[in-house]
Amino acid sequence: MVTILVTMLGFLVLLIAAVFFAVRARALAYDKHFRDQVRLQRRLENREAKLKIRARKHRRNLAKKRLARMKRAKALAARAK
Repeated sequence: MVTILVTMLGFLVLLIAAVFFAVRARALAYDKHFRDQVRLQRRLENREAKLKIRARKHRRNLAKKRLARMKRAKALAARAK
């Protein structure tokens, strides 16, 4: 009778340990996945910010070139008169 109780208690302890380790492993895997997602999101946001800065710089350069062309055309027209 005692051996049956000890055996059942042993199985119960093993079952509880198995459940504990399974839950812990799943939580660690979820945490790693979550951290990877955050890292990817941050990298994407940084990339978008860099692209915005580059686009703004490009537009500014185009505006400068357009202004220089207009000034040259205006000077040329003034000289032609």
